[in-house]
Amino acid sequence: MKRNTGVITGALFIFTLSHASLLALPTLEHISDPGLDLATAGAVSSRGSVIVGQAVNWQGEAPEELVYHFDKSYDVTSETITTLGAMPQGGRAFRATAVSGNGAVVSGITGGGVAYRWEPETGDSSLIWNLGNVTDISNDGSVIIGTSGPFAGIIYWWENNFLLQLDPPAGFDRGVPYGINGAGTIMVGGCWNLSGEGGGEAFLYTTSGMSSLGKPEGHESAAAHDVNHDGSVVVGTSIEKVLLMNDQEVQRKRAVLFKDATITVLDRGEHIESEAVGVSGDGAIIVGHVRDEFFRWFAAIWERQPDGSYMLQLTDDLFQESESSLKTATAISEDGTTIVGSGSFNGVDGIGRLRLDVTPWEGAAMDSGSSGVDPIQESLLGTVNIQFDPWWYSYTLETYIYASEEAETDQGGWFFIPAPAGP
Repeated sequence: MKRNTGVITGALFIFTLSHASLLALPTLEHISDPGLDLATAGAVSSRGSVIVGQAVNWQGEAPEELVYHFDKSYDVTSETITTLGAMPQGGRAFRATAVSGNGAVVSGITGGGVAYRWEPETGDSSLIWNLGNVTDISNDGSVIIGTSGPFAGIIYWWENNFLLQLDPPAGFDRGVPYGINGAGTIMVGGCWNLSGEGGGEAFLYTTSGMSSLGKPEGHESAAAHDVNHDGSVVVGTSIEKVLLMNDQEVQRKRAVLFKDATITVLDRGEHIESEAVGVSGDGAIIVGHVRDEFFRWFAAIWERQPDGSYMLQLTDDLFQESESSLKTATAISEDGTTIVGSGSFNGVDGIGRLRLDVTPWEGAAMDSGSSGVDPIQESLLGTVNIQFDPWWYSYTLETYIYASEEAETDQGGWFFIPAPAGP
């Protein structure tokens, strides 16, 4: 039975709530203003509706750099964009690099080089350390990680207004944290020695302490960029020296997976370089990008297979006849449904949001008070307005609900689960 895409009001249906798959339609959106000269996505919330980043408009007497907070809700098609103003000190905020899982906290760096914490709903803002940057935030915004300048290599852990400076693993004197799990209990990054001896290695930090994850055998260095919810899947990038046919030696990036005490170099297909930048909360989807010999980058997805291996797919393959393309990936939402990054959209460069055709991981962050996506089994009678197909509003449930194609039957039985309340 095909879904009716019109608007139906005043009709009566019987709803049976059961545990059905929540399937997001595969779509690629250009979400940044086409008039901007530069726009980059810094991070995405757990459910994919809040995206933060930076935008630059070079028109006028002086270049204007703006921090954009994109908020596109599940139940409406409108979009709001908020521009950060001045911070209490340290200059104007000009780059947003992280957003909490529930979308309530945004962080980044000010024009004065100070890491900030901002709550869009309340407007509250604060500066949390000098000469540094934020790299990730926990789901509830209570834990923020980051670093000092690009070469100082100080590891910062900010929790509930208390700032800690953590030492790198034994044998290293510098480090940069890149990712934290949703609960704010596991952090990953890269460490190295200022002398340059031995190369860099990926590290993992838990309440038990700091430890090195190492690097692939024969590679120069490695760093971990993201970790799933329980720390069982860590992804990152290593550097490998490659000898070309003309005997020239070059360094190439390789996407790597740290799992079960082993390090695996992920498939890059026919491409010569790859990077892994994010992983879903359940560890099933890894995102990054690959580069060909003509220095062209393509956003990439590695999806976990039944045997535990990961299969590579380029996002371009999802939209082969489209004039739009996602070139690099910045992050993936914790539920695994949304990838954000940079691309070209009908000839205009900007920020893209790709919604995947996958079943969301239900452990991703929700708004406080939400019961999650597991429905209650119950028969209901009410009216449905399907204007925002496939998100339908139920006046009986007083919420938007998602109906997948697979949930419909010719007999008129309808299987729904409530739309996620969180971002």
